[in-house]
Amino acid sequence: LWLDKSKVEPFLNVDDMRILWRRVFAESAYGGEGILVNSGKFSGMHSKEAREKITQELARKKLGKKSVQYKIRDWLISRQRYWGTPIPIIYCKDCGIIPVPVSELPVKLPASDKVKFGEGNPLSSAKSWVPVVCPKCKKLARRETDTMDTFVDSSWYYLRYCSVQDKMRPFAKEEAEYWMPVNLYIGGVEHAILHLIYARFFTKALADLGYLKFREPFSRLFTQGMVLKDGEIMSKSKGNIVSCDDMLAKYGADTIRLFELSAALPESDLEFREQGINGSYRFLQKLYGLLSADYPKKGNDVVDEYLIAEKEKLISAVSEKIETLRFNIALSQIFTFIEKVGRYKNFASAGTMKEIAHDIALLLAPFTPHLAEEFWNKYGGKGFAALAEWPNAKKLNSGQERALKAMQLVESIERDLDSLLSIVRKKGKVVSGASIYAVPEDHKTLNGFVEIFERHISKVRIFSTQDKKKHDPLNKAEKAVQGKPALYLE
Repeated sequence: LWLDKSKVEPFLNVDDMRILWRRVFAESAYGGEGILVNSGKFSGMHSKEAREKITQELARKKLGKKSVQYKIRDWLISRQRYWGTPIPIIYCKDCGIIPVPVSELPVKLPASDKVKFGEGNPLSSAKSWVPVVCPKCKKLARRETDTMDTFVDSSWYYLRYCSVQDKMRPFAKEEAEYWMPVNLYIGGVEHAILHLIYARFFTKALADLGYLKFREPFSRLFTQGMVLKDGEIMSKSKGNIVSCDDMLAKYGADTIRLFELSAALPESDLEFREQGINGSYRFLQKLYGLLSADYPKKGNDVVDEYLIAEKEKLISAVSEKIETLRFNIALSQIFTFIEKVGRYKNFASAGTMKEIAHDIALLLAPFTPHLAEEFWNKYGGKGFAALAEWPNAKKLNSGQERALKAMQLVESIERDLDSLLSIVRKKGKVVSGASIYAVPEDHKTLNGFVEIFERHISKVRIFSTQDKKKHDPLNKAEKAVQGKPALYLE
């Protein structure tokens, strides 16, 4: 039974029947997802499931069939611009539209100084280039002056890279079969709806024609984010462009690269902040000073082993993050390592620092190439760091494993000292010194790190729990166990 709106209206009120009110007085029927009613054997089904069932029923009864509508329109490739591939067409008054003979391809653009820019189609002004002999009747004709959309070229340029010296073919089929498809394609996300679709069209068409054996041009696609200023994409119209020349003059290329790669994941948008660039600049200055300083031939054996062990772990971690394009995480790990080197530099030997500088130069080469080459050259690297073999992480030896455990002990004591000092000072008490009580095995390790502990408090003494002459007014030594020394603040 169908009723018009006027007959239904008296029985509805907007307060109690909001959904029905909206349906009756809407401009069209409900078109969203939901459960079907009054639909025969399809009643009770969700609309998504029902669509499939109804389509199958129509096909069974030969009343219809399922089809996909891509809604793809024709691609208008002509452009009224100088820079582009000339369209190989000739217009003749007698013969009509004639293609340029294959023997005369490719049609080359006239020299730019023969073209007038700013008035209509630039190529129309090339007086010596436009007139041409009709290949069919040999009478005077004219060239097509539009050029192709540059997307036509970018739709297959990656194939040309396989055989750039081939002068007879766009690409060598055998070379394309060897090199293609592209393993990793990097570009802006804005290309997803144009360039990347066109590239797929071209590849599939070339495959259909027998020129290629694959149908997808790129095995993996990675789209990088945009650089923002005050939350908006940089553009001249918005007046938020930052001069690259000014930044390069002030900070250098390595600093800019380091900032951009460390500030965000490459697929995420990056907010440009000069204070962030300042931070990158300070890090590079610190790194340069650290790796350019002079160090003694003999250092603390535990620290030397520890720093080398941490370096090997760093090589493994950075290599993994670069492979997965997690550049900011790789750099964060380098920052953390350099911070450790800075903390223990007074205990390191020249040999250890040279080995660290050698491998840091290689790890930084993809990020800060200029500084990396300086370190590489300073510490005896041959040729260029950028061309050197990537370092392989070595398996840690027993001495390095012990050093890692020893330094974990040192760092845990530093944390405990900071925690206790914070509690005591909040109570308004003055601390003049600290005593550390360690079992003999730990005491042997810790005894060489008084300087480290005295960064937290001016006077530190380290006692073995078996030292009968130790200063221990509260018997703290009794609480010390291996791996967990006891502390006493005075």
